[in-house]
Amino acid sequence: MSSCFTYVGPSSIFQHLTTLVRDTQDWKPYYNFTVTEVPNEMVLKDPVLKKLHDFFPFKAGICLMDGFRVYNWHTDDKRKCSINMLLGHAGSFCLFKNNVESKEVVEPATMLDYQMGHYYLFNTQIPHMIYNDSGYRYLFTLEFLDEDVTYEKVLDNLTLYSI
Repeated sequence: MSSCFTYVGPSSIFQHLTTLVRDTQDWKPYYNFTVTEVPNEMVLKDPVLKKLHDFFPFKAGICLMDGFRVYNWHTDDKRKCSINMLLGHAGSFCLFKNNVESKEVVEPATMLDYQMGHYYLFNTQIPHMIYNDSGYRYLFTLEFLDEDVTYEKVLDNLTLYSI
């Protein structure tokens, strides 16, 4: 099991989210991305997210990333982990640093090869980067309301309660 990410499972709201992407006009700047919020009533229809929300309340959104962009190596400031799901792209990838302390120019990395329509628990405290090729990249993502919710806490809950 990776300390960078963990596969959670398929989404039951994937089609609703892709429809929201297509139909929404309400995109706003947020932490170097353009985002739209996803209404709780849509998110909580998914049994996995509903159960997770019972333990760790969150808000959900969709991030839009323009083509030919790199979101360089970083860790997230406010959130220690997330649940992410790729909704659409024309070619993108996400990498995690294998050696967090390394300052080398060339070094090994772990790639998260998203299966579209499936959730992944994402450790935002391990340096990671995103490259997006041509076209837009749409990513469903959760932001836990308690900033102390960690990757390990969520993973333990997912495992303990068979979420």
